Amino acid sequence: MDAEQTRLNAMRASEAVSQQASKAVNAKLDAQLANASNTAMANVAAESQAQTERMLQALAYNRALDLNEVEAAQSANRTDQTLARIEAVNAQSTALHAQANGMQQHFNARVEYGQQSAADALQRGLNRGAYAASKNYQSPDLMADVDVEGYINFRQEQRDAYEQSWVGKTKSAVSDFSATISDMVGSSYDFYFGDNGAFEKAFDVTTNALNKWAQGFIPESGGYTFAYGGAVAGDAGLSGSAAKGGYLSIDINRGELSFGDYWSSQAGSTVGIPGVDAGIELTVFNSPDFTGALDGMFNATGGQAGAGASFAYEKITTMPSPGSTIIHGSQITIGVTTPTAEVHTQFGYGEYYNNTTLKFAEVPQYLWERLSK
Repeated sequence: MDAEQTRLNAMRASEAVSQQASKAVNAKLDAQLANASNTAMANVAAESQAQTERMLQALAYNRALDLNEVEAAQSANRTDQTLARIEAVNAQSTALHAQANGMQQHFNARVEYGQQSAADALQRGLNRGAYAASKNYQSPDLMADVDVEGYINFRQEQRDAYEQSWVGKTKSAVSDFSATISDMVGSSYDFYFGDNGAFEKAFDVTTNALNKWAQGFIPESGGYTFAYGGAVAGDAGLSGSAAKGGYLSIDINRGELSFGDYWSSQAGSTVGIPGVDAGIELTVFNSPDFTGALDGMFNATGGQAGAGASFAYEKITTMPSPGSTIIHGSQITIGVTTPTAEVHTQFGYGEYYNNTTLKFAEVPQYLWERLSK
């Protein structure tokens, strides 16, 4: 019985030890499994976070690439638009250059035509003169029946009788008195006409008043240019003329008076009865710019009629260089002519010279100096 009991006890003790050992092993295994599981979860979580970050970085990079492509496309579009504008500007510049060349060629052609027409008119005049000389044509001697010497002696006798009469003697006394007065006036010149003299002050006041009063009669240009002189002309299908004389320019805005000499020649086509004439011409320009009015190319369009006495009218239009102001004028010519009636349009060229320009206040002194010489 004891042996059996001992064996049972031993078995129980062995079983208890085995159970305790089994529990310890299981507890240790459970601890190891829990630790391994925690480590594995942490590793999975870390790897998952890294993968997520890499995916976000890839998305950001792809988005940046997309934005760069959009920006590149927009930049290319802007470049194309800029190139298109540059090409349009170049095309416009080429067109303007071609137009400018065409205008220059047209102007050169007009100048060449005017010069050639003037040369042709001059040559025709020379040919007519040569033809008249070859036919021994002579103008009638208007003084053939006049006793010039007898007339001179008659006038001298009348002059001697006049000087001996009381009228002549009175005139001599008056001349002496006038000479005395002239000396007195000459000594008073500085008082009246010197710098800041009485006349200059009065002239300034009067000029200012007249300027205000005359505003309604003055064109926007500020004055006029007048040209006056002698002219000769001839026409027979083609026509030509030449003139020479003086001019006077009144510039109200600047307070200046300019004067001098000019010449002009013109030639062109004529429709009407051929004729030859000579006369006095007067031209009025609507500007005080005598340089623009008298110097350079111009067009003259008008007509003429007469038989013995003649009257002509022309509308003058200057032909300045591009950018300059066109000046208009009206011209009348009164003279003598062979029977004629015609209308014409001509191109011409003129120049001015011997110009003198004075301020209005300087005019009285200028006249005094010229008259006292």
